[in-house]
Amino acid sequence: MFLPLFILGAFRAETVGGDLNNYIPAFIDICNEESVADVLASGYEPGYSLMNKFIGYVSSNPRFLLVCTSFLSLIGPCYMITKYSNNILVSVIMFCMMGFYTTTFNLVRQSIAVSIFFLSIPYLINRNRIKYILCSILAISMHYSAIVLLLAYPLTNKELTKERFLLYLTIVVALYIIVGTSILTTIITIFFPKYNAESIMMDNSGSGWNLLILYLFIFLFLFLIYIKKKDTLSLSDRGLTNTLIVFLMFALFFQLFATAYSFVTRMGLYFFIPIIITLPRFYSLVSHTIIKIYLMVLTIFLCVFFFYKAYSYNEETGANDQSTLPYVFIEE
Repeated sequence: MFLPLFILGAFRAETVGGDLNNYIPAFIDICNEESVADVLASGYEPGYSLMNKFIGYVSSNPRFLLVCTSFLSLIGPCYMITKYSNNILVSVIMFCMMGFYTTTFNLVRQSIAVSIFFLSIPYLINRNRIKYILCSILAISMHYSAIVLLLAYPLTNKELTKERFLLYLTIVVALYIIVGTSILTTIITIFFPKYNAESIMMDNSGSGWNLLILYLFIFLFLFLIYIKKKDTLSLSDRGLTNTLIVFLMFALFFQLFATAYSFVTRMGLYFFIPIIITLPRFYSLVSHTIIKIYLMVLTIFLCVFFFYKAYSYNEETGANDQSTLPYVFIEE
């Protein structure tokens, strides 16, 4: 599973992934810097900047940057799938067809932060606070949006009941209504100065609301299954399943704010990507084999259809939205 995904990412051409237009020149500049202060002044998060400098000590060839970042971006998701998924094939298909894999070609810094988060999930489940916080700090040093990971430790400590969910929902909706967009815009631009007000505001396309409806449907569907089946789970399975459903709740709440702020979608991404193991695990709770198979096949079909609609090649632009198509293996 890991090797073919790694090879495709590590040995892709520098034209595959639109953000490489920024990352590769930045890597070359960082390699040429002499002092740590100049490296940290690169404009990127300190952890990512220092990582670039360390990679540059081995080789200043941009190919080596792609090799290292591809490895770091994939090790977490592959570990999570191998350790926690009840159906590895379905999880890998979801990871690729929902665009999470090709996202590692673009959102390099955040993909590494996501990978670190996935590696820290055992610490979260086993309530190893120090190790989880250290992993979260490392993820934050790669991309500041990972600061939301600090919310996961206290809020996964208790089982998610219907009453607790309604309480959280009331607080989040009240916050969304009362605080207002102007105050939240100020807060985001203070903590994330690289993003101006125009870049974080959602346009009027309605895509944010469409995703919110989708997240709400998925969450309610799985939450109802969890409420019905949780007493049949072992203690360890119950802890993991509760953590996964809380992740999905986080993704839902962040997507509410993402209807006004496109930037917040990135924060919710940490908690939505685990859907690739959440769905297969929840389907295993379904008693009827035929229904279980139907749900698996339907999931695969919808993921493939989503990839076709969202990331297929556009003849007018000569690429897809992620600039990952046409795919080119190294440079011809």
